[in-house]
Order: sequence, then C-alpha cells, then structure tokens
Amino acid sequence: MVAWGVTADKSDWEPIAYAADLQALYSEFGDYPSHAFVREVAPGVEYHQPASIGGLRTWLHRKVEWQSRYLMPYPGEIPPTSEDLLDIQARLAGQRATLKDGDAALTRLDAIIDQFLGLVCELHENQIPLGFVHPRSVRFVRDASGSETVQLPDLGFVFNVKSRAAALPKWLEDDSMNVLFDSGAEARNEAYNRWICDSSHAHFEPLAFQDVKIVGRLLAFALAGTSQVRRWSGGECLHTIPPPTGTLNDTACAPVWDAIIHAISGETLSVAELREALRREDARPSRHFLVKPPQDPPHPLVTLLKRIAKPALASAGALLVAGAAWAAWQAFGPRYTSICPHVWSWNRELYPSLVDLESQKGAAAANDDAKQRFRESLKQYVQLLRATASQPCDGSCTDTLVAMTEPWIDEEVDETLQTLALQPRQNADEVAILTATKDLVDDLKLLRRETSPPLFESASQTLERQLSLRGAAEAAGGLSPAEVVKP
Repeated sequence: MVAWGVTADKSDWEPIAYAADLQALYSEFGDYPSHAFVREVAPGVEYHQPASIGGLRTWLHRKVEWQSRYLMPYPGEIPPTSEDLLDIQARLAGQRATLKDGDAALTRLDAIIDQFLGLVCELHENQIPLGFVHPRSVRFVRDASGSETVQLPDLGFVFNVKSRAAALPKWLEDDSMNVLFDSGAEARNEAYNRWICDSSHAHFEPLAFQDVKIVGRLLAFALAGTSQVRRWSGGECLHTIPPPTGTLNDTACAPVWDAIIHAISGETLSVAELREALRREDARPSRHFLVKPPQDPPHPLVTLLKRIAKPALASAGALLVAGAAWAAWQAFGPRYTSICPHVWSWNRELYPSLVDLESQKGAAAANDDAKQRFRESLKQYVQLLRATASQPCDGSCTDTLVAMTEPWIDEEVDETLQTLALQPRQNADEVAILTATKDLVDDLKLLRRETSPPLFESASQTLERQLSLRGAAEAAGGLSPAEVVKP
C-alpha cells in the first residue's frame, strides 16, 4: 500500500488501463498520463472535489462494479518522491546535533511550511475549508522536473453520516484525529457534511476558524513529533503546550512556539496571520531545530562517584568496588521479564506466570490458536495478580499486554462480519456469533484497570451496531439473505 493520505482503505500506484479514464484525463490535463495514484475508500465515504487551486491535484472518480475508485495521475511510470510532516520531523530530529543556521534542510523546511500555509490561505480565500487532515495528509511532492508542490490527497473526502454503512471508517475513529479537532473527529465530520450540503458563509466560517487551530497542531507535529504531542495532549485535543521544564518538553525557541500556541488556543484568527507570524526572522519554524534539546539528568551513581572522588587512588578504589558490586548483582541479583519491570524472579507467585506469558507473546502472532492461548494465559495472570496481596506490579504492564490484543480483535471482528456477509444465516445464528465475539471483547475490557484509557472502542461499537441492526430486523420479522447487513 502506497503512503498517500489516510482516508483511503487502500492506496496504490497503478497504470491507467481504462479508455474512459484516459479520455477524461486528456480533457483535464491535455495529455495521456500512464500511471496514477489509485485509492479505494470504505463504504459511506464520499468525495467532493474542491475548486481548482494553484497546483493542487484532485481525484478522478471511477465506478468499477460496486466499488468506487479514485485516480490522481502523475507523469511517468515511477511515483513522484514525497514526504509528509512526520517524515520531515524524523529526519531533522536525527540530524539535530549537527544542524546550523543556514543549512539547506532548514531553509527547505521554512519554505515548504510557508508554501503549505499559503495553500491554506488560498483555500480560505475561495471559501474552502480543510476538511480532514492528518500529519500524513500534508505531502511535499517533488516531480521529475525537480519542482516541489504541496498536495492534500485527503481534501474533499468525508463520511456521509446518512449512509447505510455498517461501521465508521477506521481513519475517522483513529485516536490521532481527536488530537487535531476541537470536539473530536466525528463532530468535525458532521460540520464538514453541513458545509458540503450548504457552503454558505455561516457554515464555512466556523470551519475556517477551526482550521487555524488544526494548522497550528499540524505544525506542532512537524516540529516536535507524534510522541511529544501525544504527551502534551494526553490523547485528547491539543489546546495548549506546557512551557519547557527540565526534560518535560523541548520548546525552548519561544518565538516559534508562541506563534503555534496562539494558533491552537484560538487567539490567532486566520491562517494568514499565523503565516505572517512565522515569517519573522526570530520565529522561523526551522529555529526549533537550532535549539539543542535539554539533556537527561546524570545517573545517580555517576553523581555519587563525582562527589566522593578525591585523590586518584580513592577514585580508583571506589570504581573497583562499584564494579565488583555490579558484577555480583548481575550474577546473583533478581531477573525480570521483558513484560514487567516490577516483578522479579524472587517473586514465586507472579514471576512464573510472567515467564509463561513472555514465551507465548512472541508466538502469539503466528496463528489464531496461539492468540487464543495468549489471551487465556493473560486472563489467568490478571486474576492471579488481583488475588495476590501486596503485589509490586504496576497495572500499566498488563494494560500494555491487553492493548496488544486490540489489532487481533479488530481482525476477528472484520472476519466475522465478512463471513456473515458472504454466508448469510438466520438472524438467531448471526446474533449468536456476534454475541460470542462481543463477549470476548467484554472479557478483555475487564482485564484493564478502571482508570485506564478506553480500548476496543471500534470493535465494541461495530458489534453493538451490528447487533442493534439485527435485533431491529428480528423484531420486524427477520431479514432475507439479500438484506443481510454487510461490513
């Protein structure tokens, strides 16, 4: 799958084979491109082509049997090279120790961010909001000629809330979407749907004001990276950024981060105003990478040795004693599993179960039976953990293990729905299968602490919706095989 936006179920680089496509592309571009980015979207996802803006490329809609596909052509047989905001951040963060003012990489960063902000300004001038974006949605593309443009492959895509789709698309439920949008991704989707139905100023203006905050949050991702932004937001919408304190965060270039904070807090009223603030010499985005990040505090043992080191002989003796103690500790001290740093080998109640879980963890991805054995062992360990008095284990370790099973559950739910769609059964059989799957999800939910973040929400909502649809159908007398709700 090609990385080209996030609102697609599938995205590839393919040759253009349909004569109708070639004719439409010739009418639009004046030539016959041979290849294109081709994407398929989830049921209920629609595309509303924005007006032509500068070098912004749009999608050509093609209906193949029952599946909607979209094409974005480019010249040549090889896809153009491109980077998104997170790619650029990762590359510059890795070079940070050697970067200096005036480096080509930093000059390019300022130029492409300004180009992105200029594109959003142009969209707003034409009364077009951003819709759905993500740090992976803003792509900086270099074509065969060497020119670089900003492309927004997710612009115009929206989930139609009035569709009969059995589940929300995965990108709409992704946690990272909620970090970007004030009231969550679903509220943004509803507001975008209203604008599509009525693009009046009354519906555009609130979206445009939210775009200022969204762009500020995108720039936070571009400079600080995903893990830092998630730490600041706690997984919720990012409304502010804490000041730098020790190693808490890396926002020491105050003029840059002041401009971003004013945007995400709503003090900046337009993207044009944000763009102007970041054009100041002391607030160029690249200056963030010129400030060296705070260093981690030294290890307590190093600090202690520095304090007690007096003459050379005393220092050598202290190091020798410390080395001998460390070797003895390594030889005879307690051992830990890779799962939990709180339960050691001296704990004869919990440690054997942890060792068993560790051995099963590596094999769990191999097949369904291994996954089932891992889940059963995990349930037994949590029960033992909760029944053990004065146990030293941090519950976040088991939370991490439970979270590891979430992709498996999503796959099982998808397979269950596909089986029901391809092999229709009577309603009672369908409800029994869905109920059994939901019981499995509910059992796994009970393994987490009450204070833990929610998990399995996508699977639970999908199963509840399916059960609700089938329950309503059963009350009305049942469905025919042709009317079975498809995933």
